[in-house]
Amino acid sequence: MKKSISVMLILCFSAAICLSLSACGVGKTGGDSAVIFLNGDADLAAGYQEIAEEYEKEKGVKVTVINADRQNYTETLKTELKKSNAPTLFTLDNYRDYTEVKEYCADLKNGKLYASLYDKTFAIKDGMDVRAVPYRVTGYGILYNQEITDRYFALPDKKSPLSSMEEIKNHEQLKTVVEDMSKHLSELKIKGVFASTSLASGEEERFSTHLLGIPLSMEAGEKDGDARENLAGMDSFSFRYGDQYRDTFDLYTKNSVTDGRSAAQKTNADAAEEFAAGQAAMMQGTSRQWEQIRGANGATIQKEKVKFLPIYTGIEGEEKRGIAIGADGYLAINIKASDPAQKNAADFAEWLFTSENGKKAVSKTLTAAMPFNTFAEEDLPDNPLIRETARFLKNSAENVMMAFDRVFPDAEYYQKVADGLRGYASGEKSWDEVKSSVTSNWKKADYQKKTS
Repeated sequence: MKKSISVMLILCFSAAICLSLSACGVGKTGGDSAVIFLNGDADLAAGYQEIAEEYEKEKGVKVTVINADRQNYTETLKTELKKSNAPTLFTLDNYRDYTEVKEYCADLKNGKLYASLYDKTFAIKDGMDVRAVPYRVTGYGILYNQEITDRYFALPDKKSPLSSMEEIKNHEQLKTVVEDMSKHLSELKIKGVFASTSLASGEEERFSTHLLGIPLSMEAGEKDGDARENLAGMDSFSFRYGDQYRDTFDLYTKNSVTDGRSAAQKTNADAAEEFAAGQAAMMQGTSRQWEQIRGANGATIQKEKVKFLPIYTGIEGEEKRGIAIGADGYLAINIKASDPAQKNAADFAEWLFTSENGKKAVSKTLTAAMPFNTFAEEDLPDNPLIRETARFLKNSAENVMMAFDRVFPDAEYYQKVADGLRGYASGEKSWDEVKSSVTSNWKKADYQKKTS
């Protein structure tokens, strides 16, 4: 009898434990209270650890940060999400990452992060669902030294009727200013209007990727649906805006510190140094380049004089457009986590980008442009190009979304484009050969092939 009672007590106690564990979410990813954050940029590990400690101190919720290198991050992401104690919040490096793990991505359309985006087209959507929200972006444009351009607009015999760079709204106006500045190099105390067109091997991305991204993104964006998905899924394209791409590249090379024949020896560091030292008035660049410019040899440029101008190529409607902007990373929440775990992950992410303490912490850690309207100027890093990107996000009616998202179709493709550009700049290849390198080497992204 005693033995029977003991067995019954054990069974009842075991059942109670099972019910208790089930109520607490054990057996579901992350438990009820855990925030497990997979960060895809190991360089930010120390910063995120400080953020996690600050959040736990303020909110009483523990955040565990798992750090991974960007190299092979897609495979790391897929592996971590399959674990029993999987991340509840995770970063996506690019659109391709999303396609690999989209079954894990919860709908974020009712959250504060999506609501706070300046431009909601940058979010990754599946039908009406919002599956990932960009949390940092890069601006692509023409950097200019306002100290030099102001000298030009003060010239009594300038050809342009404009009085400032801010008045430039299309390619023709830009071309007029640039070509006229080239006739006044000695008066402006510069060696060329544009810094060197850097085409040394491995240094060409400003032109083979960033500049090319504009006509490709615009063509992909003219189809229905998401421009990133359209571009990734294209078997071929017409290169409708190839002439505009050529005209912009020509404007750079023909009005540069270095002529086209020598461009193949020039690096991005060379261009940044020329711009920083006041030898050139402009250079095509990104919001990530300020530290390189500031630290260049002989830098004399004043931080408050560094400005952004959209890359005007001559594509119809560009008067209404701002700079080109590409997402550098997205945030997603694990839909396979328990409901309380998903809520805690959302609370942490929203704290990062909407609360005063969170914004200070994340600005210090990311030192990047962020796409949320919750950031006032005083919340941003002390970086003129990040602040310029934020200005365009806030004020431009339509910025160009860089649909290539840094992965389409592969590095080999852009290297072949760069080979064509080097030959064209040196006079050894025709523009038709460049156009052929752009179109004939294109291939649908690998992950799109798997699903189509």
